[in-house]
Order: sequence, then C-alpha cells, then structure tokens
Amino acid sequence: MKRILCLLLIVFTFYIASAQQQPYFQGNHQKSYVRDCQPCQDPWVGEVFYNVWGTCPATLGGTAEGYCNILLWNGGRWKDKKELEWAITQKFIQPRSSGQAYVFIKPQNVVGLGHIGWGFQLTDGSYYAGSTEANTKGIVRTYIRLAGQDNDFWGEMFLGEAQMLAKMKNLGYSAYKRVTVKNPSISSAKARAQRTMMAGFQGISNNCLDHTYLILEGYGVKDMPWKQTNPTPNGWFNAFFNSTTGGGYSL
Repeated sequence: MKRILCLLLIVFTFYIASAQQQPYFQGNHQKSYVRDCQPCQDPWVGEVFYNVWGTCPATLGGTAEGYCNILLWNGGRWKDKKELEWAITQKFIQPRSSGQAYVFIKPQNVVGLGHIGWGFQLTDGSYYAGSTEANTKGIVRTYIRLAGQDNDFWGEMFLGEAQMLAKMKNLGYSAYKRVTVKNPSISSAKARAQRTMMAGFQGISNNCLDHTYLILEGYGVKDMPWKQTNPTPNGWFNAFFNSTTGGGYSL
C-alpha cells in the first residue's frame, strides 16, 4: 500500500508541476506559414507542406527553392489541397530497410521528474522530431486539454541529424538515445504523431511520455520499458537507456 501511495504521489506531483516547468515553445497550432516562412511561388505547396511537416519548405527556411518545387509533388499535378497533401506526405513515409529512432530527455524539468520528446528517420534520410510540451501557464488550462484542443504539440522536419540535435539542445533537451529499427513503419509513426497533436493532454495518462511511446511503437521500436512501472519521463528514459541496444549521448 505504501508503495502504491508513493507512486500516486509521484504521478500527482508530475501532474501539478509540469505546467510551470516547461520552457515555452510555439507548437504547431500557433505556427503560421504566412508569418514564419519565406513564401513559395506556388502558395498551395508552401501552405500544405508547412501544415504537414511543421517546417518552412524553402531550404532551411531561407530563400532557396527547396521543397517549394512543384515538380517534386506528383510531377506538379494535383486537383486540390487534399491530393497535394497526400503527395507531400507520401514522399517521406515509404518503406526503407532500416531507420533511426530517438528519445530525448529534459531531466531537470517538472521538479526533476523530466520531460520527454521523440524523433525518427524518414524515407529520404531526413528526420522528423517533436514533443507534446503542454506549456500553457496555469494548471487547469494545461491539464484539461480535450481532444482537438491545443496541447502545444510540435513536430518539425530536419534535413540531417545534426540539425535535429541542435534544435533539441536549443529547446533544453540534454541527452538522447538512438536505436536502429529494421523495416520501420514510417507511415504509422507519422500518423500517430498527427494523432497526438489532436489528442489533448492530461498529466497522468495522456502526456509527453504516452505520446512518445505511441509514436516510437508505431515506428517499430521493440522491447520498450513498461510505462506502468516507469511512470515518469526520467524513470522511463533511464530504463529505456539501459535496456535497449543503441547509442546514448549527451547533447
């Protein structure tokens, strides 16, 4: 009984403290292609690419054409935004023989219980990474996030691993674990990431750890620690770090 009470106390502390410990990050709900990006010549390409991948389509957010090139997307042929969205998504989620999956940790956050993020490799060797930050100030506003409400989810595409790692370090993540996954299901991981953006947020059973687990599971990461016995991000990350084959590094 004492062990159960201690576990509940830890989870309750996580539930209460997270809102005041997360550094601010502008999630996908608040992002704006028009405000934040160098515009593409074709406005549909720019808007849809940004909505799908959370990244400005001009190379590295600059003036180079990059992903603005309409010929990249079904040869420049689509009848509406839905068809264009399908083309922009499909290009990066086709099967590959192996891929890299990542878990990122901020151990100091949430009064030492930690905050966790995720990443995975796409078809062309680029990367997609993010987290559910849930950093809106105020306990009630933060933890009663119904499905479809803004939960400060963010997901962003990166051209290379170094760019992804630099972004996570800049956001306060201090360590990560990288594992190789054979025949990853990139499409499943991307779909689950989209699901978490719309899943709301509750501190106990629908949080950054739950979302990270869901996405990595979809990608194909095996033998992950149980969340039930490792309910905090730090505890789960440490168990994952020690129990899976792969490299662990500081940022």
